[in-house]
Parts: sequence; structure tokens; C-alpha cells
Amino acid sequence: MINSIRVALVALSLLVSTSSFARSLHPDTFTRISQFAEIHIDERLNYPDFQIGHVSINVVSKAATLVLDSDIPYCPPGQICPAVVRPMPRIVRFQIVQVKTDGGCGTIRYVAKNDQRSVGGNLEILSIVDRSASQCESVADTNPYPVEVKYTLKKANDPRNLTYTSYFRGLPFNQLYAAPSQRR
Repeated sequence: MINSIRVALVALSLLVSTSSFARSLHPDTFTRISQFAEIHIDERLNYPDFQIGHVSINVVSKAATLVLDSDIPYCPPGQICPAVVRPMPRIVRFQIVQVKTDGGCGTIRYVAKNDQRSVGGNLEILSIVDRSASQCESVADTNPYPVEVKYTLKKANDPRNLTYTSYFRGLPFNQLYAAPSQRR
């Protein structure tokens, strides 16, 4: 009887410790990021000159983020720097609404939305095509940047109801954080 109670307590403690480990993972453990190599922003958008950026995806939390920034260096506190106004980075967060995998080549397509129209905001759609793990040689040979991103924006108060489309091409997705078992 006492042995069965001990076994039950050991089993319960193992269950509790493994479930707490699963909850202790950093939220970004499953985030993957692709740095942009090419940036083509719709000329009609009144955006500053963004020269660098990236897209990140986390399929566990169903989140995607588009980040555009200037490559003007930051001025450290206490330093004398040229009087250049650095534009604020543009950061847009999306909810992934669709993930499709091409069974033949291994291409993964993500569609993410940020729909703020119900509160007078914009509709933003992010379409990501990831050919990083493509098994088709013809695709890999002709495209040096396996991640393609299309950013579509419909402004809320645009009387002409225009759609603005920007394109980005990026490097293969990399994991942002290593899982705790891979850290040393």
C-alpha cells in the first residue's frame, strides 16, 4: 500500500515537472525570422526610405510581424552625431489565418491579416511564400531568395479606395531562439 502511494507521488511529480517545463518555454521559441534582401515599397505610400527589414512568423501563436527600418545608425547617448532625423521603424503585427503546404515541392504559404476596419482602421494583408525547404531544384536554382512577401494595405479613409502593394524578398527563415534543450 505504501509503495503504491510512493509510485503515485513520483508519477504525479514527474507529470507536474514536465508540464511546467512546457509552460516555461519563451513565447518566441517557435519564432522564425527572414531578413529582407530586396525591398520594393509601393511608391504611393508616404513611407520614409526604409532600406532594411524582416518578417517573422510563429505558427504556434499564429502571429506574423513585418518590420521595416532605416539603415541610418543610431546615435549613442552622450555622443556627437550628425543632425539626421531617423524615422521610426514601421512594425505591423498580423494574425496568421491560413497555412498551406505544397505537397510536391514543400513550399509553405502563409496568409496573415491585421483587420482594423471595425474600429475605423486599415486592412493589412501579409502573404508569405517560403521556399526554404523546397525539394524542387528548378525553384531553388532560379530564386536566390527563397522567402517572398507581399504586403497589401487598404487605408480606411481613402476616398479613392486604393490598394497599396509592396514586395519583399528574403533570406531563408532562421529560428529566432533555440529551444532550452539546445542552449549551452
